Amino acid sequence: MNKDNEESLFIKNVNKNFIENNTVYKTDFNIKINNDDEQESSKISENEMNDTDSKKSKGKSKDETNEDKNDSNNSSIKSKKINSHIPQLFINIYKYHNIKTTDLLSSDNITKSITLNSIAFTYYEQSQIFTPIINDFNRYSSENHLNITINLNLFTPANSTIDINDYGTMIDTLLKKRPPKYDLYFYDNAYSQKYGLYLLNLEKKLPEEHIKMYNASYVNQTCSYIGENEYKIVGLPIYADYTILYSNMVLLNKYKKRIPKTWEELYNTAKYIIEKEKELNNTDLIGYNGLLIDSELGTSSIIEFIYSYRDSVDSQYPDLISNNTINALEMLKKISSEISSETIMKSNILYRTESLNNENSIFITFYNSNFNSNYKKAINLGHKEGISGSTGVGYNLGISKYIDKENIRKAAIEAFKYITSKEVQRKLVMKGYIFSIINSLYEEEDLCKKVDCEFFRRIQLVGRTVINRYNYDYYTTNYRKYVYDFVFGNNSISDTLKKIENLTKIYSISIDTKDSAIGLIYLCFVSTLSFLMCISLIFLFKKNYNSYFSFLPNDFWILSIIGSIIILYIELLDFNQITIEKCCMKITLLSLGFTFSLVPVLYKLIINFPIENKISDWTENHKYIFLFIFLTLDLSTLLLHFMSSYIVYEKKIDEGKNFKICQINKDVGYVILNFSMVSKMVILITILVLIYIEWNMEETYYDLRFLIISIYSSFLTIILIIIVSNVIIENYVAFFSISALLYILLSVINYSCLYGIRVIWGLLKKDNNETLFIKNVNKNFLEKYIIYI
Repeated sequence: MNKDNEESLFIKNVNKNFIENNTVYKTDFNIKINNDDEQESSKISENEMNDTDSKKSKGKSKDETNEDKNDSNNSSIKSKKINSHIPQLFINIYKYHNIKTTDLLSSDNITKSITLNSIAFTYYEQSQIFTPIINDFNRYSSENHLNITINLNLFTPANSTIDINDYGTMIDTLLKKRPPKYDLYFYDNAYSQKYGLYLLNLEKKLPEEHIKMYNASYVNQTCSYIGENEYKIVGLPIYADYTILYSNMVLLNKYKKRIPKTWEELYNTAKYIIEKEKELNNTDLIGYNGLLIDSELGTSSIIEFIYSYRDSVDSQYPDLISNNTINALEMLKKISSEISSETIMKSNILYRTESLNNENSIFITFYNSNFNSNYKKAINLGHKEGISGSTGVGYNLGISKYIDKENIRKAAIEAFKYITSKEVQRKLVMKGYIFSIINSLYEEEDLCKKVDCEFFRRIQLVGRTVINRYNYDYYTTNYRKYVYDFVFGNNSISDTLKKIENLTKIYSISIDTKDSAIGLIYLCFVSTLSFLMCISLIFLFKKNYNSYFSFLPNDFWILSIIGSIIILYIELLDFNQITIEKCCMKITLLSLGFTFSLVPVLYKLIINFPIENKISDWTENHKYIFLFIFLTLDLSTLLLHFMSSYIVYEKKIDEGKNFKICQINKDVGYVILNFSMVSKMVILITILVLIYIEWNMEETYYDLRFLIISIYSSFLTIILIIIVSNVIIENYVAFFSISALLYILLSVINYSCLYGIRVIWGLLKKDNNETLFIKNVNKNFLEKYIIYI
């Protein structure tokens, strides 16, 4: 068979329809390409065919292999000729038809392998399980022709300068990249909340039963991400490490004591043996060597100790401010001070391994491993028998959600399903590599012949994030510090728990006086002021006071007072939880209060202009339309403010009380705020210009004097409000009080200078009010009459 016939036969078999639909290219392919292309194509063909052949042969028996060899010998020449031309034909078709070669691939001849990239970190390269897991999957993929290969980038102290904290920061950076550098991430199970935003939602990609085979409570604590409007599982546990209690059986047997079942029993047993050993001049004996290291291991020890003081096995983790937590920490302090010491409890890992070998401790809490046989293992204790607590420290596996290629995403999910499968977990458990979070494994008879299933079933795990899942690093460092200050220092339990509570609690103003009475005081004060302002409106409708309120129509006086009351209540929006909507409403209410207070004044000044003009005439005849124009401007500004002009910023106060404030968005927010401020400045400047023009007019002589005081005072107060909002004030009560005082001042100044002073003036001249009113009326009438004549 000549070359042209072989090519035609292959093309007909591979892409018959394509050739038929493109009659222009039905002639023979007499294509010349350079030698480099031929060599490259030949290499690709040889490598791909070898890979395919080797993968197929692995799954066959010896007999099948021999049969294949016989078949191969009968037509070896033909096969080699055809296979040698496959890549060349693809290149030719691509060049002439401008299509991708992958569109013509036949899975029977060429299969493209997918490579996934994964990343992990370990301190101990020789004992880590990431490499065995990845190698196991690659073998499985090869045997089952999945054509998926995982590359592992394993960071260790030996091959890099990063530590676990640097690794966490690096993962955070890498996860945000698009497209992702890595597809699969092995990460510390304390950081599902931190990384979850960038990881795939596994509940939408995995079968429900796959996730449900893991311990539901532990998965919820360590593998979930909780967003503002979403909850998702973003990882599954690869393994969990845990602490146990080692008991010195030599000393326990010597004094006929059993392994304790509760912390109280441990304390009593250790105290008794220490006293007895002192009588024998053994003064170096340690009653209890806990794991209160100044690191994550120390945090884990605190968490599991408090967890062991819950009411029942099925109870949730105790609340921070509860008797359970108080009793747990007081017992921890008692044990540390009376049968141990700060030095012993804070000693490093090496010291503990030495203690397990030299037998100088009665009880030791440490991670499960094989040490001195004179120490017998038991699960951690609790405040009563049957209740225990062990903090699960380990790694999860997650998938980047930014994988944009569908075939790579599917390959990552397929790899994930295998790595987290029950079969793989079973193998790792049977080899003694890990403790699995799949509880049902410890019910299997074959597995239980090799491991102590009863022991594993009794372990009561808890995740580290039960104390706090948000901003975990900041929280755990301070949490540990405050607990140690109590356990090893002189701080009271109430102060300690209050400091811990303050790490996450967001304080806000409210009428509840539990944290502060300022909210109730403010509400009572502004309610009283607003009531007095409303009551003062009755003077508008008394005849003998009419002369004092002739500057504005009655309805505009009412609007002016409403504006003052609106400003008075602005800080009410800072009550309880601060939201973006409240932030937008604050600036809008200030704008509305300004409009209601001063636009009526602008109306009066325009119509009172000494020279007759069309603007004055129109304004006088359309006062409500005039007012509506400014209200429309305020409402438009409100809509603009809701377009992400504000964010809610949480002010973290070290050893203080955190609170939230409104913070302007530096991009959109400043533009909108400046627009609003410029519009109000135009109004103020216009009022000031008109006051200057009309300054000596007898009709409004005193009105303008009071008005100028109001304008300048308001201008000064607004500047102070802007300054305060940008000054760092680290006390939420002080921040609220200063802001509230400035708004109250602005409101009272506007009310007093525009309206209140007239009420006082009228009250002081009560007897002459009606006479004065008649004189003014007569005077105006006579002036107009004389002018008319």
